[in-house]
Amino acid sequence: LKRAPDADLDRTYLQSQVTMHRTALSLLDDRLIPAAKDERLKAALSEMRGHVAHHLGVAEQATGQASGGAPADPAGR
Repeated sequence: LKRAPDADLDRTYLQSQVTMHRTALSLLDDRLIPAAKDERLKAALSEMRGHVAHHLGVAEQATGQASGGAPADPAGR
C-alpha cells in the first residue's frame, strides 16, 4: 500500500482485502476445519468462516469482482 499512488490507494487496499480473505477461506476450508478434532473448535472455525466469507463478499462488491464461488458456509447457505 505504501507504494500505491494516492489515486489508487482505495482500489489497491480493497484488492488486497479480496486476496487476503480468499487466502483465509482456503486455509479454513483446506486445512484448519478438516484438521480440527475438537467439535467446539471445529464449530468456532466454521462460524469464523462465515464471517470471512461475508467480508470477502463485501470487498468483492466494492471492487466490482464476482465471487470465486465460495459459499457463505460449507452448506452453501
